[in-house]
Amino acid sequence: MRATRVTCIIIAAFAFIVGTVYAGDNLLPDPSFEEGVGAWTSLGGGEVAVSEMAAHTGKKSLLASGRTKSWWGPHVSLLDIMEKDHTYAVSLWLRLKEPGKHSIRMNLAQTDVSKHRWKTPDEKEITANEWTQLSGVFTLRTIGELTALFLHISCREADYDVFVDDVSITHLRKAEGLYVEIGEQVRLEYCPLNAPPDGAKANITITGFDGKEIRSIPCKPGEAVSLDLPDGFYRAQGALVGADDPQPEEAIYVVGDPIPMVKQILLRVPKVRDDPAKRECAGWLDYLHGRLQKRLDELTNQAGESEKAPQFTVLDIDLADQLSTWTRRIAENPAVLSELKGIVEWGFLSKADDTGQPFKLVFPPDYDPAHAYALELYVHGSGGTHQQYSEWMTNTVDLFQLCVLGRGRSCGYGALSEVDALDALSYVREHWNIDPDRIRIGGHSMGGGGTFHLASRHPHLFACARPEAGYGNGTPIRNMLHVPLYNLHGLDDWSVPIAMSRPATRRLAEFGGSVIDDECTGFGHSTMGYKEGYKRARLWCAQQKRPATVRRVHYEATDELARKAYWVEVAEWGPEGRPAVIDANLNPDNSLYITLDNVDVAKIDLAASPANRAAAMMVTVNRNSIHELPAPLPEALFVTRAQEGWQITNKPPEAPQQRLHFPGGAGALYHGEPMLVVWGTGADEETNKRIYDVAQIERHTPKPGWPEWGFLGEGYPRNRMLFGQLLGKPDSEVTEADIAKYNLMLIGTAEQNSVVARIADKLPVQVKDGKVLSNDGFSWSFTDRAVGLLYYNPLAPDRLVYWVASDAPEFYMPNAELMGRQGDAPSPDFMIMDATGWKHVAARRFDSRWNWEPRYGASPKLPKAACLQKGSALIHANAMLRATGADFALANCAWDSRKHVFAYRETKVAD
Repeated sequence: MRATRVTCIIIAAFAFIVGTVYAGDNLLPDPSFEEGVGAWTSLGGGEVAVSEMAAHTGKKSLLASGRTKSWWGPHVSLLDIMEKDHTYAVSLWLRLKEPGKHSIRMNLAQTDVSKHRWKTPDEKEITANEWTQLSGVFTLRTIGELTALFLHISCREADYDVFVDDVSITHLRKAEGLYVEIGEQVRLEYCPLNAPPDGAKANITITGFDGKEIRSIPCKPGEAVSLDLPDGFYRAQGALVGADDPQPEEAIYVVGDPIPMVKQILLRVPKVRDDPAKRECAGWLDYLHGRLQKRLDELTNQAGESEKAPQFTVLDIDLADQLSTWTRRIAENPAVLSELKGIVEWGFLSKADDTGQPFKLVFPPDYDPAHAYALELYVHGSGGTHQQYSEWMTNTVDLFQLCVLGRGRSCGYGALSEVDALDALSYVREHWNIDPDRIRIGGHSMGGGGTFHLASRHPHLFACARPEAGYGNGTPIRNMLHVPLYNLHGLDDWSVPIAMSRPATRRLAEFGGSVIDDECTGFGHSTMGYKEGYKRARLWCAQQKRPATVRRVHYEATDELARKAYWVEVAEWGPEGRPAVIDANLNPDNSLYITLDNVDVAKIDLAASPANRAAAMMVTVNRNSIHELPAPLPEALFVTRAQEGWQITNKPPEAPQQRLHFPGGAGALYHGEPMLVVWGTGADEETNKRIYDVAQIERHTPKPGWPEWGFLGEGYPRNRMLFGQLLGKPDSEVTEADIAKYNLMLIGTAEQNSVVARIADKLPVQVKDGKVLSNDGFSWSFTDRAVGLLYYNPLAPDRLVYWVASDAPEFYMPNAELMGRQGDAPSPDFMIMDATGWKHVAARRFDSRWNWEPRYGASPKLPKAACLQKGSALIHANAMLRATGADFALANCAWDSRKHVFAYRETKVAD
């Protein structure tokens, strides 16, 4: 007797039909609701009831009324009616109760190992004048155990009632596929897409994951064959013999215990991944390796906690297959990258954490490396991934389409998500022939906000921008003077109100930018239903090109990651922690007018500008500093602030021994440089555990902060990195090489963290005798408080550290307020807050040479009324009045208006 076998199959598991099912028989009881509502219910509030007001046939129908949520409606479970790997015809009739016209979808929704999936066989507009039929064909494919299956009528708006009648589900056939069953023998059955003629022959070919053929078995379509196979992973392919279009079907499966086999696959990867000659493929291999290793760890932990053997799913076997196949292909063929085509998932290696990060790339049809192609960069919405729009992605258009992953799927496109988007774009441009003048960017919802964010911070990269239902307020929108903007937004958008994009687009238009606001109604947040607008936007985008000559550049820099565009750069920040602005206008007569705000050194790249370097140039800085430059002009100019006025040279000013400071607080560590999280181990057992736990949270988030587990999407929190994690070590294991290589996130006081102890006396802020002391003479109480500090690493001055610590163990917990305040520019470089509350004590910033911002000592302390929440809210309201010129302002007073939000007798106006 053979040992028990484990099977996991991509296409389907073998299923025997119980009883006889004939095509044409309706599998639903009482489809016309003559005897009641049966198992039908209503999602999204409201109710379903039998009605005699209208009927398609018979005397009654189902009436769904009183719904309170858009996109929800009547539904019924089909879990005991449909069988997997079978195909069904599905239809129903609909009619509105009241006059009007609405678009309604018929959906099949299922839940299995891959979580929730939706199919929409039909969608039509219905009215109250006549009955409309929705119909389609549905094949039930499952991955692992099917736990839910519903027929669902999806109604976009919630303010109308709908009749449902004559619901029909009929079995058509067993679905096409290659079915595998593992028992004492391996049993395979090949069912072609179309019924073959009598006497047709087929062939089933079996190969190992190493690509070598093991068996080729002749068979008849629809008839099972059995054979013995040793333990291992296998791929089977079935095809008709002699057919012009054989339409092969594939399945992969495992015989025996998969755990040792997966370990062997993982062990083969590092040699290929770490080969310098294979560096361009390292990101893809590391991405697959990381996913499979994570899954193996999960199954191993499950095995330790349960008496049941760990169960590999189809997704696991598919992943093992991919990793094994690509490891072999990349090892054998150094030019494998040149063979990619169609629609592919691929990856690059992140410098920030040395992990592979994925993207989806659609090639133009018949890609020719000698021809330069346009590219559309698409950034997904909240909860999505780089796979989100794969269903509509097609390689029938003559451009590349690049979908990137916002590493924290609901964290926006700042910090590491911004870096990843830029790195993915850079990787594609490096390896395929992309026209740099025809790169455009677009995205929906969070991706719409990401479009505003990325295009305004890096305008020189894009020919145009197409945000959908996005948010542009708060971005440096005037930077997009040369990036035409097509803004799709719904007037009735309930998720991202139009007020979150319209002010930004109007400001850009007033500044002279090219702006189209294509506003619609009736689609809520789902602007993808606005087909006319989409068509116009795509045709418009195809006509846009990056300008060959940019004579005026307005650039507002916010941090080190976004400090240059076109031919201007903030080489050194000014004395204040707010944005630095360069406005440069190069006239055709070779005169250059520059306005600088909060900039100490500006770099003007004349070689990249339209300047005539063979002619003399007059440069005017801030309207009254005039400089005559003789020909020939250098490649670059450096405009430097000095005591005697602005100086212009062809060399940068002498740099300090340590790296320059740029604003950003803890977020400065998340700009793509290698980063290491270091947790202290020198406290008591409870505090050490707390510090360790928040360090692991920090390692899994793409920006500063210790967020609690967010709401789930695809089984994983949306505020955590979906793939990869930041490197991390306890303080006792940090080496000199680590200190030289990484920016460090240091967690714990000098007593708790030995790395902090090594640099404590060299930092501008120290904790001694229960007080926080700054090196310019100010002090604050440290009792029950927390401190955060950005500074260069005294042991490696070209690297950064962010030190966060508290004397209260309770501070080291998720959602610590001080960490939650980091990452959004301009974040303070130094903060003190209550350890477990919302009270702000101090917030300070450095200038470019790590000196404290000036005039702090002269700043008055806040009066007691302003330290209370009510007083603080009034200050914000008055600030809004001054900034906007409005007639009234409303500011939030969220909990107890008598609570302190600032420290009385300590917090200054400057803080």
